Amino acid sequence: MNSRWHGLCLALLLAPAAGFAEDGPPARCEPRESFPAFVTHFKQDAEFRQSRIVFPLAVGNGSAFGKPDMVLRSAYVDLESFPLITPEREAELAGSEGELCETTSARLDSRDFFQSSCDTDVYGHRYHFERVQGCWALTKVELSGS
Repeated sequence: MNSRWHGLCLALLLAPAAGFAEDGPPARCEPRESFPAFVTHFKQDAEFRQSRIVFPLAVGNGSAFGKPDMVLRSAYVDLESFPLITPEREAELAGSEGELCETTSARLDSRDFFQSSCDTDVYGHRYHFERVQGCWALTKVELSGS
């Protein structure tokens, strides 16, 4: 029984902490919310965007080709200084380094959304989303470039 207790404690310590912003669970979502519709809403609505970030948020800084060093952000993300996906950020990047490219790779209940400067390695950010409590949510960001 003692080893069972230790195993349970270890499992709880190693389990990912999937807590949303201070307000609690995400804004209500449709059970079949499509990822493209979600990303469009995520880009355009700051309040919605903040409600769909899992804290602590894993943030990595590194090159587009290397493995980033990950840091956990345990508080509210300052949307003014953090390069989240926004129409303003897209316009800024598109104007500074030529064309902005966006791609998505899919797995069962997760998506990687990648924004980069087309045909260069100047800029490339990967945003990792997972279904949490049935809703799409940002769980990790890997930053590289500008």
